[in-house]
Amino acid sequence: MSRAAAFTPADLAANTDHLPAMPAVAAKAMELIADPETTLAELQKVIEVDAALATEMLRISNTALYSRARVVSSLRDAIVRLGFKKVRSVLVTVATQSLFRGARKAIAGADVLWQHSVLAGLAARQVAQDLGSALRVDAEEAFLGALLHDVGKVVMLARFPDEYGEVLRRVWEGAGTYLETEAAVLGVDHRHVGHQLLKFWGLPVPFQTVALFHHEPDAAATEDAAHLALVSIVGAISTCLHLWGLGSPPKYATRAVDAPADRAIAALGALGVTPPAAESLRQMLTDSGTGIGKGLF
Repeated sequence: MSRAAAFTPADLAANTDHLPAMPAVAAKAMELIADPETTLAELQKVIEVDAALATEMLRISNTALYSRARVVSSLRDAIVRLGFKKVRSVLVTVATQSLFRGARKAIAGADVLWQHSVLAGLAARQVAQDLGSALRVDAEEAFLGALLHDVGKVVMLARFPDEYGEVLRRVWEGAGTYLETEAAVLGVDHRHVGHQLLKFWGLPVPFQTVALFHHEPDAAATEDAAHLALVSIVGAISTCLHLWGLGSPPKYATRAVDAPADRAIAALGALGVTPPAAESLRQMLTDSGTGIGKGLF
């Protein structure tokens, strides 16, 4: 096993010693955003110290994830247009994107992991916008929860490229689900690694819970209705993406992965998504295509 002398895959879920840190400037900006007294000027001053981060913020702000009609050309404009909540989303997107970029270099086929996360984020945001008042789920919270739900896969790929490359090979061949194959090859799965990473990054508990329970939303240990709704939204959307063959290995959609098709559609229906709305969502994501994921690299 690669790097086994130093640490094992199980160590990624057990402690933070070998987890990637969030970029320092992004972490500081996140702290400021969490403070209701923070001014636009204070946030801008922190972010602009890191020219690469500021550039990435501007670039991502002008992608399909956030863009409107007018192109944003300055950091201040980006903050003003997006607002603090969406700035947080962009910061986390940049930090997460850096992990995916590393994974992309490690092995061919890693693009699909990013595409799945991006499409899940777009879908979760749309569902929350449509049903947010009923579910009490903020659209940007939904976007981030979905974007980050599978981040454990990327950490495992970055730290154990040979072993996780074998996981991807088997999954692409239709030999097993991610959870089954990760457990067989690495002895730990992406849920626990992702949960540990988001805890290490200091992201809110709801995001940690999504990472840990998106395969089993009913098992989430919380009585907060909005929190449970977030986990349910991400879990249902992730399942539907696999079943729809979007951001998913081709043969993965032919298996009863996380749930059979009727259970996935029923999960969306339980949230208040009608069958026509589910079909509209599927079409929107299909139209978005893999170009969204690739465009963010």
